Amino acid sequence: MPSKRIGWQTVTALIDSADGAIGALDFELAVRLLTEAEELARSTFGVDSLEYAKYLAVRGRLNVGRHHWQDAEIDLAAAASVVRQAGEAEQAGLAVILVHLGQAAMFLGDADAAYAAFDEAIQIDTALFGPEHPETLTDITIRNTTSDAVARQRQLYAPPRRTRHANHTSVEPSTSGTASPSGKPWPDIADFPGPRYEPMSGRIQIGVGPYGSASTWRLHEPGVGVRHGVITGPPGSGRTNALNRILINAMHSQRFLISPMAPTWSDTDRDTWKVASFQAEGPDAVRRLLQTLNQRLTENLSHGKQTDPTSTNKAILITIDDADQLFRTAPDIVPIVERITHHGSTAGFGLIVVSTDTTPDSFGGSSLLRETLLAGNHMSCV
Repeated sequence: MPSKRIGWQTVTALIDSADGAIGALDFELAVRLLTEAEELARSTFGVDSLEYAKYLAVRGRLNVGRHHWQDAEIDLAAAASVVRQAGEAEQAGLAVILVHLGQAAMFLGDADAAYAAFDEAIQIDTALFGPEHPETLTDITIRNTTSDAVARQRQLYAPPRRTRHANHTSVEPSTSGTASPSGKPWPDIADFPGPRYEPMSGRIQIGVGPYGSASTWRLHEPGVGVRHGVITGPPGSGRTNALNRILINAMHSQRFLISPMAPTWSDTDRDTWKVASFQAEGPDAVRRLLQTLNQRLTENLSHGKQTDPTSTNKAILITIDDADQLFRTAPDIVPIVERITHHGSTAGFGLIVVSTDTTPDSFGGSSLLRETLLAGNHMSCV
């Protein structure tokens, strides 16, 4: 491991270079540089350090640029929290973070949070440089123009206008030209683009959300642990397909052993998950496999924390399709699953359940299980 002085210089150079790549819209280069910066900042300084916060700030800017707005808001808010405590020396950097945080919040539809972030940034730069300084004026310009940028982005996904005539209704394409040949707007979703795992954040891209935003799922958070999650929706809503996409991404990351389970599978799913490291179908088989994995969890806990899966020290991702049905059929499974979710995150275990809704009954009546899973990822299919 390099000394902290050398580590600081290297991390700073990588972050600055990534920031320049983002300015040049070379997002692929930015990702490569930030991936190297993340590992070095985490191993040398820790995830609670100012150095790591500065890395998060640039990753947040990257996520604004590539329309990962929810991820951007999470990264930038975390960076701002640390930098704000660093005192006056970091105030200029805090203002930059707040401007990008305001942009992310505006694209997410939270105008109040956006303007609060913009105004704090303007206040900081006014105090540091004066009201007529280019830094302050740039903040003001961004604050005053971001809502228009959001409107233009949403117009790209606006439905076509319908005009009523005496005997028929005609469909006019949207001004953006994004209407399909049928006259209907293109959907706000996209086909699965293939495995997309990002080591520097532990996130995978699983689709496209409203107005062209990217939807992601976090398999793990570097330096913190493996993330759990819930997928909800009625049968036929695509919830199993969503789960399969996550499993494929996890498997292709080469950092996870996958363990899919279900009370029953379709023939297609049964054939698909024969390749899984551990898989089980039916209450009895699921019970036996969970008991085995629970013993492995005990072994992992005795070895200390395992927060960051690698190709040589893989985490185990357990998924339970139709979990609400399984918990009702085999309620004795619930305490085992509780233990895995409660202790597994920092011991190399993640759990994803698929259920109809988030009512307590869907989690076997366990408040602990419900709260722990919902504190992680949540995808709602309709």
